[in-house]
Amino acid sequence: MAVILFIMLVAGLAIGWAWYIYKEKAQAKPLSLLPKTGTMLSGAFVRRRESIHVYCQVEDSEESRLLVRVLSELGKSSLLGMRAGTPGQLEVGNTWLPIEVLNVSLPWVVVEAFTGRAKPAQRESLRIPASFTVRFRAHGLSRHWIRGEGINVSAGGFCFSSKFAAELKVGRLYEIELNPGDTGPRLGLCLYR
Repeated sequence: MAVILFIMLVAGLAIGWAWYIYKEKAQAKPLSLLPKTGTMLSGAFVRRRESIHVYCQVEDSEESRLLVRVLSELGKSSLLGMRAGTPGQLEVGNTWLPIEVLNVSLPWVVVEAFTGRAKPAQRESLRIPASFTVRFRAHGLSRHWIRGEGINVSAGGFCFSSKFAAELKVGRLYEIELNPGDTGPRLGLCLYR
């Protein structure tokens, strides 16, 4: 009988200790995703249904509001004329932090950050519009280049279109040449295997 009471006492203490740890974790405040003043971030604003990629610095933060200074932008349209209510996102660590523009006085933009809607960053989803020509051929051929037009570049690769897409075969190796156009910003790209 004493053994059963001892086992019940130990089990009760173990359950009490587990409940105490669970309660502590439930009450712990989650880490803030808001970037600190002086942090350099990349992100994007959606304007005229086009994504404008930006590189910016956090100048000030107050609760969920951030004052960011846009250092550079890349996209088919410009941030000039951007208004309050424009949606966007900032890359904070390995997370996309949704934002909405509150006030614009370029290069400074005041945004509201929504930490409750943050999502893990997927690098391949970040696509930068870029214009370039492409030519490709099956590996091992010395001629027969097929031409295409580049559309965008991302961390996961690049996207292009061609009239001869039907000739491509899954699983076959291709040699590809990318040539930036003479108009617009230059594009440098390194492909590693």
